[in-house]
Amino acid sequence: MSSITSSSAGGHHTSYTLGYKHHYEDNKLRRQLLQDQIPTVALSSSIIMNAFPSIPTTDLVNSTITWSNIPNPQSTDWIGLYCVGAPLNNWLEWEYVNVAPTWSNGYGTLNFPLWRTFTCSSFEYRLYRDPSPYTLLAVSNNMTWSDNTNMNTTPLHIHIAYGTNPQTSMVVSFTTNTSSSSIPAIVEIGTQSNNYNIGNITCNETITYYADEMCQTPATTVSIDNYQFPGYIHHCPITNLNPSTKYFVRVIQGNSISEETNFFTGSVTNADTFTRFITYGDMATSMAPGAIDTSFRILDRLNNPDELPLHFIAHVGDLGYGRSSTEIWNQWMSFIEPIASRLPYMVSIGNHEYDYTNRSGAINDPSGANGMWSPSWWNGGTDSNGECGVPTDRRFRMPQNGNKVFWYSFEVGNVHIAMLSSEHDPSLTAPMGQWLNNDLMNVDRTKTPWLFIGIHRPMYETEQYASDYAVALGLRNIIEPLLIKYSVDVVLAGHYHSFMRTCPVRNGTCTPGATVHYTTGAAGQTLDNAPLWNSSYVIKYDGSHYGYSIVTAVNSSALNLQWYWNQDNSLQDDIWIYKN
Repeated sequence: MSSITSSSAGGHHTSYTLGYKHHYEDNKLRRQLLQDQIPTVALSSSIIMNAFPSIPTTDLVNSTITWSNIPNPQSTDWIGLYCVGAPLNNWLEWEYVNVAPTWSNGYGTLNFPLWRTFTCSSFEYRLYRDPSPYTLLAVSNNMTWSDNTNMNTTPLHIHIAYGTNPQTSMVVSFTTNTSSSSIPAIVEIGTQSNNYNIGNITCNETITYYADEMCQTPATTVSIDNYQFPGYIHHCPITNLNPSTKYFVRVIQGNSISEETNFFTGSVTNADTFTRFITYGDMATSMAPGAIDTSFRILDRLNNPDELPLHFIAHVGDLGYGRSSTEIWNQWMSFIEPIASRLPYMVSIGNHEYDYTNRSGAINDPSGANGMWSPSWWNGGTDSNGECGVPTDRRFRMPQNGNKVFWYSFEVGNVHIAMLSSEHDPSLTAPMGQWLNNDLMNVDRTKTPWLFIGIHRPMYETEQYASDYAVALGLRNIIEPLLIKYSVDVVLAGHYHSFMRTCPVRNGTCTPGATVHYTTGAAGQTLDNAPLWNSSYVIKYDGSHYGYSIVTAVNSSALNLQWYWNQDNSLQDDIWIYKN
């Protein structure tokens, strides 16, 4: 049995201001419109454009463009972030100048994220005037990383995850533009900063993927907006580590050496071991207060010496919304690198990583499914743009006790989490359902009393989206008997771009000791602010703010769930669950 209490709190923290990320489809349409355009060059000597920093020092930076003296400014003037020399329709980000409050006076400031790529060594901002003929009015100074001489071996997208035994094994992953068969990829590790006394570990897996390895168009199409070569992804398992121990690592290929990062191994399973983790879903690559702030808020916590320890991140599906775009995948991997290189980044897939409809393409489905699951109440379509999980499967390595990234479980301290795919059949006659039943059956609640399931689509949601609600009911009918049978404490979900918390609920009725369903899908993708259908089990709903959640299993009898807004880092929902 358990009981639940709630309280509220407020707070304030530094805000981050970055430009708006245009939706994938908007970008694609705009690129098509500009495909054959050759801009008129009419550089104005009066316009001043300055880009900062001119020499970036980290793989992800908040770059700034300032401009002044635009003659006769137009609301359709726009600024694009480009690789130097790239064609008109091949920007990385763009925005109309009228987003800046002072634009009509001919000056202003915008911010964009700037992330490292293998295909571009120098970046610039350009000011264009719409409509056709497009006129190039001004170009900023270049922004160039100081060590771009070794871009083929420069390590990018460093992220870590628990190995099959989180207490003694970790996987360090990163990407370069060179295969390890020609130049070995290496992880240096030690127990002291800049002293890699444990030694060098050669990565045992280098993998990539190509367009023809995915399931459906447009993922199988090579273009600016779809597949581009993602580089080589190196996965480096490290074993024989000690529990609850801080390790320092850096990754190397050839003459390229990353900055040092560090992580803690998982704590030994024990009912009264303190465990604290971040959870969210549906991140994408939006600007403040969206995805970029989610990453920065967590980074602030990692850098705050007064903050309680964080042990891992559970990202419950809909990751970067790459949806066949390698460039968006690379951008998102850069967004999470500051936190994913320090906290084990444990992911599950969502509809935007997996869903496809081409049955003949199922031969490439890395989950082994013979085509996507599609019961009568299902609303899955081509949400992955044909990826069918391939980029997620190649880029991430999760504990190998289930089916790769699609379903698996892990234990840290007093917590057991089973991560599921909401896009696969969870019934007891299907592989994932059989695995889940066996996994939950074998949890030792004397060691890990707090039992979680992470799944992208929630089972309890009342936002007025009829087809998604039908899916929630369908999943509930299949999975809830297992929640009841094994006394699952919390289901972590996303999919709805909002925050929702239920009472302890069973069969649609608030019941003491039942499962709390916790939807925290507002990490960055465009928010859902739909009205709710009437229900007795929704306790807290927020569809108007981006944010993330912190889960703290204090001991064997007390669990704390907190929901924070990105915009000011204020605590907006704070509840305790107690076990008798």
